[in-house]
Order: sequence, then C-alpha cells, then structure tokens
Amino acid sequence: MNEPRIEPSALPPVRRMRGWRLYTEDGRRFLDLRLLDNRGFLGAKGRYAGTRAKNGIDLGLLKEAPGRHLDRLRKALAADFPGVAFRFYRNEERALAALDLPRSALRDPLAREAGRTAPTSGAPGAAASETTAAVQRFFLSPEEDARLAASPVRLLPLPCPLPFGPGILAFSDPAAAASVAEDELPPIQPFAAIRAWEDFRGMTVRLAGGRRARSGEGAPAYTEDFWKRTDRRLSPFFERRGPYLYARCPRTDWESFRARALEAGCVLTPEWDLPSIVPGEFDDGELKNLAKALGG
Repeated sequence: MNEPRIEPSALPPVRRMRGWRLYTEDGRRFLDLRLLDNRGFLGAKGRYAGTRAKNGIDLGLLKEAPGRHLDRLRKALAADFPGVAFRFYRNEERALAALDLPRSALRDPLAREAGRTAPTSGAPGAAASETTAAVQRFFLSPEEDARLAASPVRLLPLPCPLPFGPGILAFSDPAAAASVAEDELPPIQPFAAIRAWEDFRGMTVRLAGGRRARSGEGAPAYTEDFWKRTDRRLSPFFERRGPYLYARCPRTDWESFRARALEAGCVLTPEWDLPSIVPGEFDDGELKNLAKALGG
C-alpha cells in the first residue's frame, strides 16, 4: 500500500493559533515545527508585533508613504549587523526579484554541513553579479555565523507576521546595495517589525541597561540546553543543528514522512531541503507521539 501524501486539504481549516500550536475546526491541536522558516520564532500569536500592528491599523499606516519608522528599523538592524547595508521590499518575493533570483536559488548556510546540495544560481546585475543569496539563520555557532556573514547578499526574514513583515536584503558591500532599488513601504510594516525584532532579541540576549528580556525574566531560555531536550525522542529521525531539525529520511520519502508527522499532531516544514525548527515551548508527550509515528 502506498504511503500517504500530504495534500493541500490534509491539514484541517485552522480556527485559531496560540503560541506554537494550531487549533483546527475539527477540534484537533497541532504543534508547529514549521514556524514559517524563521519568521515564527515568536509563535503564531505575535503577542507584541500583533498588538503593534493593530495600533498601526488604528493610525491608518496602510498606504505606501515615506515615514520615520523605516529609518528606525534600519537603525535597529544595523546594531546587530554592523557594516551591513539593507534594502527593504513589500515582501520576500519582491526582494528576490530585485536580484533576479528565484526562491529555489537561496542558499541555506547549513546545507553543506548537513550533507545536502546547496542550490546555486547567478544573479544578473551590478549588485549581485555571479553571487547567490543566503538565507539568514539565527542561533548559529560562531564559525557558521562568520561564514554566513561573508555572503555578499542575505535574505533576512524577520520574526514578524507575514502581512506586516517586509522583505529585507542585507548586503555586505554598501555600494552594491546602493545600486539596487528598494520599495516604498506602507509605514505599518516597519512600525510592526521594529517591535517584533525587539521581542526576538529579548529571546536571545539580555537587554541593555539591566532591563529584563521581554519574552521572560532573567536570562533567555531559548538556548542549546532547551533545544537538546528534543534529542531523546527525535535524534533517530532528525539531525539537529541548534534549533534546526533536518530530516534524516531520503528526499523520496519526505511526503510520507510529513504525513506521518501530521497524523501525530506535528506540522513540519513543506520542503525537504529546509529545516523544521524546535518551537519555543513543547511537552515530552508531543515529541513521544511524533517519534512513535515516525517509527520510533
């Protein structure tokens, strides 16, 4: 008998999202390990970015117009990515189109280390000639982070709900960035993204001036000690690199692998090449059910 495949209707309609879980119309609950490939680190609720976005809607910041919020976002990102020049777009598709790159040409910085083939493609134009764009990933080792920082161009996903998260290209060469046009954004996008970025940084580092991290008190908890709690159940099925989970199954088995995970109440990333991500909160029973469904 053929293994089941995930069809578009396999996941029932989602009624609501809370934290790192999806609740469907038929009463089932799913643990989200997809996390929108980096954007979902804050969970589906977007507790700070969502409130910020609502405030932006109340202010009517929905039309494309110049404003101070984009400059503030640029400054906030520059503090964490010194020496990098940013170009902003209404979405990630338009960001890649500015480089004449399809999404399939994005390079995952962990792909080679995980034994996968990293896609490569030239990007016409003075800004990115004979280069590829790398996906920015967070929580890498210092060595991996240094290799990623050496990329001429990076796509920088923000941990922000997609309608309110601009597409961002980060250039290591400011002159290359200056040769690429950027979009004029609705001010609500940088307005909400600033708050999402601040909350995300609160998950990873202590805030300056003795302030507590907004995602919790004291030292951040989203660290290696937290991620390795998944190893007991999932190491036979995933290779873990920090919070990133690469399936050990062959590409040809990926759809049936995802279907079994879905039956166990866990949503994995749609693409075999991309990692699923350890959610910010889970319980052992959820991982036990996932491991059992995958064959453990």
